[in-house]
Amino acid sequence: MTTATEPRMLRTPPPFARDRMVQAWLLIKALSDAGDAIFTIAFAWTAVQIASPAVAGLVVAAGTVPRAVVLLIGGAYADRADARRLMILFNGLRVVVLVTVAVWCLAARPTVALLLIASVAFGLCDAFFEPAAGTMPRQLVAPSDLPSYSALSQTLSRLGTMAGAAAGGFLVAAYGITGSAGLNTLTYVIVIVFIVLWLRPRFALPGPRSSRACCGASPTASGISARSAPPARS
Repeated sequence: MTTATEPRMLRTPPPFARDRMVQAWLLIKALSDAGDAIFTIAFAWTAVQIASPAVAGLVVAAGTVPRAVVLLIGGAYADRADARRLMILFNGLRVVVLVTVAVWCLAARPTVALLLIASVAFGLCDAFFEPAAGTMPRQLVAPSDLPSYSALSQTLSRLGTMAGAAAGGFLVAAYGITGSAGLNTLTYVIVIVFIVLWLRPRFALPGPRSSRACCGASPTASGISARSAPPARS
């Protein structure tokens, strides 16, 4: 029997070992992680070239502040909205940021202001994208397959990040931040196309109303129950 807090099955998933959609999704995520690592290397290298190491560190870290501030809002919104649409939207915004950086750097020298704005924009996108992506495992595989999903996801993600970091130095030396931004843009476009054409949830997550229903009929009723309960003793 499915409780109010458990995902509701929409269609039966195949065994994880033969789940081609999920395996392809994890491979594409790893490819995107590699693109992120490549761009991060190019971003940091460019910041060092046009400013002091201290300013470069500030620019690279600037995205963490809006991400930390907005992350709770992004998480709350991800609980109420369609995770696929959020992922498509904010990956699309990442593409806009990367294309803007690439076009600017083709036409003129990169500036600290450009890198700072790009860093903050990426931090804001991450604050909404990551919570939405975090709900996908429970929508794609059965609860019994979540450990296998997590293990494969983490392994591929780390391999992608390591490969991207290793290749990032060579790519930025050969093509600069413009080439690295273009390559990362390509990985985001691949992710968007995959989500639109192939990635389909197999489970529907319980909404906020279902969660409240399982905890009590209403906040008032919950308050009455709390007041009527005897105090706990240690």
